[in-house]
Parts: sequence; structure tokens; C-alpha cells
Amino acid sequence: AFAPATRPLAGCVVKVKADGQAVALGTVVEADGLIVTKASVLKGKLACVLADGREVEAAKLGEDKEGDLAV
Repeated sequence: AFAPATRPLAGCVVKVKADGQAVALGTVVEADGLIVTKASVLKGKLACVLADGREVEAAKLGEDKEGDLAV
């Protein structure tokens, strides 16, 4: 039922991994790959799995602890 509304945005969602384990989803907010995700789960070696299945290394640039958000 939600597919028509969500299909155009599917490329904006990434799977966030920490030490090889999926820990969160993230949303791409900039064309250069900047994403927003849950901060408290970002421990260890980070990676993102893109909508096309590619896995790329990631790094936490900053966080808002009160809101539990990271970029």
C-alpha cells in the first residue's frame, strides 16, 4: 500500500553498519553522501550499504547527543 509513496525515495535510505552489524537506517541529505542517522549506535568501524547494494566506508562527523542524531 505504501510502495507508490515510498518508491521514489528508496535511493535516499542506507543501512548503517557498525563493526559489520546492521545497527540503523540513515537518510541521505546531501548529494556528496552526507547522511543523518541514530548517533548512539555508531561504535566501531562504520559502513553504509547503499540502495544499489554497494557497501562504503563511513565516518561520524558530528552528533547531537540530546537528539541522538549523527551526520
